[in-house]
Amino acid sequence: MITGTVIQERLAHELKTAGFGVVHQDPRTINEIYESIRQLGTILERPQEAEALVLKMQQGFNSVKKKSVLLEPDPRIYVEEWHLPPMVSGNWVPEVVRIAGGLPFPIRDGELSREVSLEDVARFDPDLIVISWCGAGSLADKKILMKREGWESVRAVASGHVRVIDDSLLNRPGPRLVEGAQRIYGWLFELLHS
Repeated sequence: MITGTVIQERLAHELKTAGFGVVHQDPRTINEIYESIRQLGTILERPQEAEALVLKMQQGFNSVKKKSVLLEPDPRIYVEEWHLPPMVSGNWVPEVVRIAGGLPFPIRDGELSREVSLEDVARFDPDLIVISWCGAGSLADKKILMKREGWESVRAVASGHVRVIDDSLLNRPGPRLVEGAQRIYGWLFELLHS
């Protein structure tokens, strides 16, 4: 049995205690995602396919990096994983933001997503806000964020630079993160050249 993320950590422990064979993965950085893919490749007796997938991700990220290094200056980006209460996206998302050419909201690589206040976000004053609400896909309503009391003073809200991304492009530890980086890069390019 394979379990994943901090959400299933307790379940994994209970199953192991009951004598079940469990592989629990909880990657929190891009390198840890690569290692989890390799581990699954070994378990499923597909190590070459796993290595090929890791290489494809690395090449995809490098392709975005080559373009994003030309973005000057580094635009500040706040990525929100949840809205009640507002939570900044953690784990590998700050790395994805840097790959896309942005300066992420101050959260350490690998740190779990955490609650933030209006004051925290206003102090950072992002140029772009990306909504990646867990489970909402691309259906999140950005008006919910834009109409929060006091948020109208945040630069990205005042200038209308709030974008919604399908959360599967940022919240899942897999190859679609490359598409998430591409999407953020595209928004930054548009922001800086409009």
